Amino acid sequence: MGINTEYSILYFIFSSAAAILISYLYYRKVKLSSPSKLLLISLRASGSILILILIFIVFILSGKSKTEKPINIFLTDNSGSITLEKRSEKRDETREMFKSLENNSAENKYYRFSDGILTDDNNKENPDTNAILSEGNTDLTKSIESLIRLSGGRKISTINIISDGIFNEGGNPLQSALQSGAMFNYFLIGDTVQKKDFVLKNVFFNKSSYTGSSTQIIAEINSYGVEKTLNVNLFEDDVLVQSRDIQVVKDKVIYNTEFRVTSTAEGIRKYKIEIDKDIEEITDKNNEEEFFIEYLSNKFRLLVISGNPSPDFSYIKESITASENFEAQYFTQKSENTFYEGQFPSLEGYHTIIAVNFPTSATGIGFLENLKSSLDKNRIPMFFISGSNTDYERAKIIDEFLPFNISGSSGTDGKSSVKFINDINRKDNKWLIRGRIPDIFIPGTSLVPKEGTKTVFYSEKYSKPVLIYSETEERNSAAFLGYGIYKWRLNETGTESRNLFGNIVKNIILSISDKEKSKKIFLNYDRQVYRPGERMRLSGQVNSDENTGNRIISMQIFNDKVRKELKDIIISGRSFYSETDGLKKGEYSVMCTLTENGIISGSDMKKIIIKESGKEYKITLPDKGILQDLATKTGGSRITGENLSEVRDRISGKNKSDELVSHQENKIYPNSSLIFLILIILIFSAEWFARKRLNLP
Repeated sequence: MGINTEYSILYFIFSSAAAILISYLYYRKVKLSSPSKLLLISLRASGSILILILIFIVFILSGKSKTEKPINIFLTDNSGSITLEKRSEKRDETREMFKSLENNSAENKYYRFSDGILTDDNNKENPDTNAILSEGNTDLTKSIESLIRLSGGRKISTINIISDGIFNEGGNPLQSALQSGAMFNYFLIGDTVQKKDFVLKNVFFNKSSYTGSSTQIIAEINSYGVEKTLNVNLFEDDVLVQSRDIQVVKDKVIYNTEFRVTSTAEGIRKYKIEIDKDIEEITDKNNEEEFFIEYLSNKFRLLVISGNPSPDFSYIKESITASENFEAQYFTQKSENTFYEGQFPSLEGYHTIIAVNFPTSATGIGFLENLKSSLDKNRIPMFFISGSNTDYERAKIIDEFLPFNISGSSGTDGKSSVKFINDINRKDNKWLIRGRIPDIFIPGTSLVPKEGTKTVFYSEKYSKPVLIYSETEERNSAAFLGYGIYKWRLNETGTESRNLFGNIVKNIILSISDKEKSKKIFLNYDRQVYRPGERMRLSGQVNSDENTGNRIISMQIFNDKVRKELKDIIISGRSFYSETDGLKKGEYSVMCTLTENGIISGSDMKKIIIKESGKEYKITLPDKGILQDLATKTGGSRITGENLSEVRDRISGKNKSDELVSHQENKIYPNSSLIFLILIILIFSAEWFARKRLNLP
């Protein structure tokens, strides 16, 4: 309690004493009984003092203190790896032991986690720790962040974890742990000696390929504590198609094996890689993986533009025509905006634009601006091929569609041989030049590959890039920065020389052309396998910024038993997505459809599998590393049966230091308080009433 006054407090004290004295003197000679006289003196003095308070006191301060207890969190790992080697039984025993760490200085809460907080076990006498079991990800970072939100701003004093320390999502949780301000303690369950196991660690594959082309599948296998011949099988649409044998030994862990698959027909094929199961291994849930590869047509529509007739253009045309994979249209510049072959077409429907010695000084600026706009609208990759009179200043208009930057003044062109870059896919040999080929001319202009661009050939004399290509999220492109290649048709050495440049064009087109992105609408989500009931985000893109009218995007998931229309599709620019859950085990098709002005203008379909994931079992060895780091950095420790009392005392001390004591203050302003005014009136009214009852004037 406190007061605030504009005058010295002595004025108030002396004035109050004077008010009491005057009240006493006023009633001293009145002939009344002592109780009646005391009542009247008290009423007169009280009323006078309240009036003095109104005069002297600015406000009266009152307050109270409130103590808020912090929170102790007991966090139990409920991921799939806990089912291994009876870890769940040890977890439940430890959970009972954790109850001895509770104290009255904090509120004690129990949660289970896997790829987030799974359940709140508070207010349950006998929580069923096996009721919910995740076989997906184990994400401690996400779980800690969820606990911070669930605390509602209250102080989290300690987080005590029971886990095998196997976390496969979310990265290092240290920053989230420090943000919580909690002390971390942990109990590690599971044997820290690696058990015998075969693990299909990773499968590397392209989600799409072209019919008639061979595509590579690489299986990375980990073997622990076993020495034998391991059989690895590849299934296509549930039919065994290939097998590989790997000799594994005890002192080596990582092995790779390769498969090559192809298809003559378009469509989506399901593949499964499966490795031998061994009765002695800790689990066989990590021995297989299923995935899909979509085979697209290997026919490409090309639009070839040449700045003028030339031997190079004739050779390139001849090389493209010789390939069964290409359907090409050719346009040779006649004037600023016209071509010998007629009206320049719309770019819609083409898979790649090839610009040969284009643009030149005769190319119209307006035409280049329109070409730039059309390239951006249709998202078509460009393959740029230099010529003897290419105008690189005009090429700057379309430089965002090229894999190089144009810098510096034009120098003198020079002849050079070309050489293969050793680190570009030598295993595949697709770029390898066989035999000696004639020198070509290298432009004197400084052409610098953009960041992330890959160089395949370079000029041996000038060390400049010759064949380059770039693959980015926004667009793909390629360039051949040399000319005089028509002489390559004269080279008859080597098995590939008869259509050497045709082979280069083919490999470039396969590298930069994405038929998925040439569709009006396409799905582009990353995952193909989800857990039963898991919430999924399925996303895609519309391949145009131009909204031609009433645009509707629809999405469906279906198989021969279920058909589900996805609602609440979120659209942002070209991108869209929808979320769904509740799917049971099985194979499903996902379809998106684009309707414009009531007409279906595009669609795409992918496949997904709903099954128990083996990801949780890719690592089976308990690991204290992350948990120990959290404990060390936050003042906690590993919990064992021997140090339980010490940990309990440390938790109790942390709880007491984390108690939040808050003070709440209230100010009462007498001179503006209706209560004070009413109280004064009531006191003097009571005095008046008493005087009347006692027959005083």
